[in-house]
Amino acid sequence: MVTLTKQDVVYLSGPMTGFVDYNKPAFFEVEKMLVRRVKAVLNPARNPVGLSWEENLIIDLKAITKVTALVLLPGWQYSKGANREVKRAKELGLKILTL
Repeated sequence: MVTLTKQDVVYLSGPMTGFVDYNKPAFFEVEKMLVRRVKAVLNPARNPVGLSWEENLIIDLKAITKVTALVLLPGWQYSKGANREVKRAKELGLKILTL
């Protein structure tokens, strides 16, 4: 079983495209749940507004190189971007947790 510690820096990954408000409420809820349990939470819902899907993915894949763990939100498996993030996290040997 994979667990998070106070030393972990976490990246949130999950579905955004096609959701009302890009599923940001779910991302913020998970961020709020984790923020006191880990060193830091990187939340793609906080990316700058107005970027293309591709521009966001570039930012997200770069962010994943700076974390120790990936936390997957429900429905991640149906998201093209989240699947790319999981692939990168596995390549980097990061902890991966599914909510």
